Amino acid sequence: IFVFIFAEAVPLFRGAKGERLGKISLAGVRGGTPHGTPLAFGADEYQKYLYELTADAHLVVFRLADGTTHREMPLPGVEGTAITSASRALAGDSLAAGTADGRVALSLVRFRPVFEGQVLKDLDIDLRPKGVIAIDAAQRPIREVVSQVSAEGETLVAALVGDDEIVLARVGEAPEGEPAPEPALETLRTRDGEKVTHVRLGRSALVAGTELG
Repeated sequence: IFVFIFAEAVPLFRGAKGERLGKISLAGVRGGTPHGTPLAFGADEYQKYLYELTADAHLVVFRLADGTTHREMPLPGVEGTAITSASRALAGDSLAAGTADGRVALSLVRFRPVFEGQVLKDLDIDLRPKGVIAIDAAQRPIREVVSQVSAEGETLVAALVGDDEIVLARVGEAPEGEPAPEPALETLRTRDGEKVTHVRLGRSALVAGTELG
């Protein structure tokens, strides 16, 4: 027993490290259109599929084994709208996509394992809409957006809409099949108009990086 506990504890005393496991070439999307810079991406816990959120408001799912396209799904609520920024929450597969007209679309990528006997055969994948928030009354493009979902199901969104302007939105969880409740919005500005370059959310904090460091 001591040897087992020791072997399990040893990694805790070593520094963290990352290593490259491989490289895949992804297929083009919708008729072979080349990929641009990914706005947001993620993978399932079984490492069978990788998904990417594209600038034309689609979620494209690829097979990790060979990079071929598995399926494509339009982003609910903002079909046909240009996506200017997006992010994936740190926990889970919750996505926030900022649009060119000042909105943020929230959605959740869900993977459900399909077993044949005791063997994993495949995964069912769907995209669950979580609501669309009108962040900016002036309909300016969302420059950067991040989100976080609490243990209670509340979603916190931070969106950069101007050089010195960040909008915070809090949205409660809605029962499946029902519309999301109205968000509570709050606008924050930097002192003396200092330009914001990036925004990030922690568990209980908003961090904004500026051009002055």
